[in-house]
This record gives sequence, structure tokens and C-alpha cells, in this order.
Amino acid sequence: MAGLHQIVSAVESLEGPLLQVEGLSDLRLELHSKKMNMHLVLIDELHRHLYIKSTSKVGQRNKEKGRISSHVKDSSALPHLDVTNLSTPRKFDSSQFSTTGNSSGREVSLMEIKEDLDLDPEENSSVFMGILIKGLAKLRKIPETIKAIQDRLEQELKQIVKRSTTQVADSGYQRGENVVQENQPRLLLELLELLFDKFNAVAAAHAIVLGHLQQTVSSPSSQYDGDIKLYDMAD
Repeated sequence: MAGLHQIVSAVESLEGPLLQVEGLSDLRLELHSKKMNMHLVLIDELHRHLYIKSTSKVGQRNKEKGRISSHVKDSSALPHLDVTNLSTPRKFDSSQFSTTGNSSGREVSLMEIKEDLDLDPEENSSVFMGILIKGLAKLRKIPETIKAIQDRLEQELKQIVKRSTTQVADSGYQRGENVVQENQPRLLLELLELLFDKFNAVAAAHAIVLGHLQQTVSSPSSQYDGDIKLYDMAD
């Protein structure tokens, strides 16, 4: 964010008070190009946290479960998937999105989020996604961000299904289970449970991003005057 503010401020100066300085024309063009492309980098990073980072711990938990189940062999193959014995769907643990020190569960205001150079973005997606939204707002690219999220949603979910299918197949192979008829019901159930958890994780991440976007467009200092239509969880 510090670098982004510097570039934006430099471009504003070069296109304002220093506009008539001919010797700065090349620098003006270079910084303007960086500014115009920077939002694409921020949007890509936002999507990485929405779909990859948010589901990474789910994948780790699934691997641990696979290691445990490898020590427990069923006495017989499963002839069919008996859905009557399935447990109640688990509630997703959203602790990975909690803000450090925010044990009260209070929603963190975007205005309260400050950039911490020592912050590891891999450890606190909630705060880092807020920083990304603030950066996109500084670049005045909130409409483009919302459109990108809507346009990429279906493809991102398909990629999760693809990665999860490969993950379950690999996990079964490591347990010595080939994808044959008698193992398919067990692997299918494992895949469905994994997808359920991952989609819940993605939904939790989207809820956080929507909260940040809502605060941005409704802020008194917002340049959008309430004319921005946000996507919602139903989308």
C-alpha cells in the first residue's frame, strides 16, 4: 500500500503541478502505465485469497484425515453409498479469517485496518483483503473489481472442483486405494465433504470482501455516491 500511495501521488503531481515540465514526460508515462496496470495485480491477489488461500487449510485438514483413515481398514468394500447414515454437515470454522486480537468477534472497520510491514498476508487473509480493497479504492477501481469478481466466480469454483478431485484421488492412492468400483462410493463421499468445506470457506471469504466493499462505497469520502451495485451472496 505504501508503494501504491507513492505512485498515485507521483502521478497526480506529474499530471498536475509538474505537467508542463517536458523532462518528466517519460517518467510521467511510465508511472501512469504502472498505475493503470496495478489494479490488475491487486485483483489477482484478491482472488488468490478468495479461492486458494481460503481453502488451503481445508485441504490440509483433509490430508490429515486421510493419514488417519489409512490406518483403519474397512472389513468389507462399500457396495453402495448409504446417505441415511451421513452426519449433519459441519459448520465451517472461520477462525482463519479472524483479525488478530479481535477475540470479541466484532466486525473490523475498513478504516481501522492499517498496513503492517511485518504482517504476513498468508496468516491473516481478513486484514490483507481489506488492505487490497483499500488499495483498489485508492486507484478508483472498485467497479472493475466487482465486475472481475462476478466474471471469474464460475471459473474459480470449477477450478476448486478440479483441484479437489485430484486431491481426493491422490489421497486415496496414498492410502493404497485405486479408483475402482468398490472404492468409488467412499471417494465420492470424501470429495463431497471436501467440496462442502471448501465452498463454505469461499463463502466466508466473500462475506468479508463484501463487508469491505460496502464500507468503501458507503464511506463519506467515497467518490461513487452510492451508484455502485455490489454483488451479493446469492450471486
